Amino acid sequence: MPDTTVKLFRSTDAGAPTIGAAAGSLIAVLDACLVTGYGAVTVNTLSVVSGVATAIVSAGHGLTMAGSTGPVMRIAGATPSGLNGDWRATVVNSTTFTFATTAADGTASGTITAQRAPAGWEKAFSGTNLAAYRSTDLAATGCYLRVDDPAGSGGTCLTYATGYATMSDIDTGTDSFISRSGVIYRGGAGGAWFIIADSRAMYIFVGALDNYLDRGFGGYYFGDIVNCAPDPYACGFVATQGSYYGAELMYLYEGSAQNILKFPRSYTGLGAAVGADAVSHRLAGKLPYPNPVNNALMAYPVGVLQAGGIYRGDMPGYYAPAHNLYGAGVRAGQMFSLDGIGAATRDFIALSSTSTCGLFDITGPWR
Repeated sequence: MPDTTVKLFRSTDAGAPTIGAAAGSLIAVLDACLVTGYGAVTVNTLSVVSGVATAIVSAGHGLTMAGSTGPVMRIAGATPSGLNGDWRATVVNSTTFTFATTAADGTASGTITAQRAPAGWEKAFSGTNLAAYRSTDLAATGCYLRVDDPAGSGGTCLTYATGYATMSDIDTGTDSFISRSGVIYRGGAGGAWFIIADSRAMYIFVGALDNYLDRGFGGYYFGDIVNCAPDPYACGFVATQGSYYGAELMYLYEGSAQNILKFPRSYTGLGAAVGADAVSHRLAGKLPYPNPVNNALMAYPVGVLQAGGIYRGDMPGYYAPAHNLYGAGVRAGQMFSLDGIGAATRDFIALSSTSTCGLFDITGPWR
């Protein structure tokens, strides 16, 4: 079966909430992407033939493909119950999508709904324009992302966030990732956004200008890295600390040595929060695009170096291109397919921040 752990969410999706100046608008997006899902529609017909389920939504489902990768849809209310759950869909047309299944041939009954499936997190604590999220995956570190999402005004719309190893309520936590709250700049009314997530980590890109879809995105990260050894504190956090613009995630693999990525503790489990940078292949950003030898895009995993040059693991699903893609005209949302990662071709979405592009695996799995 196709992987369903990695999910792509976009502000242009049918039923997606909007990030803007209103208090709580980023929390509404995180709720929808991580916890509840969005874009629910009524499925008029759901039938199975030879391992393929076909769903027909007469009013239109509003779904689109991202390259050759479809959205992960959550089916509910169907009999037989084996059709309920999360499935990687293939969009056939504006009213029809399909997915692979082991259910027997036949037509389902019941009041059937389909919606974009959430990533599998929980909202553990909340308050007025406050929320704390953590993974529900049993393999996860269980660290928390606390979000303070006040109203913005004019061109200043800032959300404040930090991570904690543990929390007992919305205002109380231990092992803070950073000494002061990180900043997520959420843009003005109608800001564009992308979230790519699995059940243990997420990347957040928010347009710095209203509906500016090709560049100028702030890039942020929270969640477990792909650690190279058992590591109960291998949960990283990236947000702005110096300015409201927030492009730090995109500079991780440029050797900035600024310890942009934060962990609640060292790999030893001792001490307080530590910083890290990320590194990729030595060719990152240096080749012409496409590579003239094989006419291909070349990209490499982004590894994580804790302060002191200690390799701790890899960023999940994040690859550094060996080309200056931004200089080659690649902009946020452009799709690429790459071979040689795992056993099959995978789709990647390019996300850019001012003058730098990163590639993010949307096919999965990341781990």
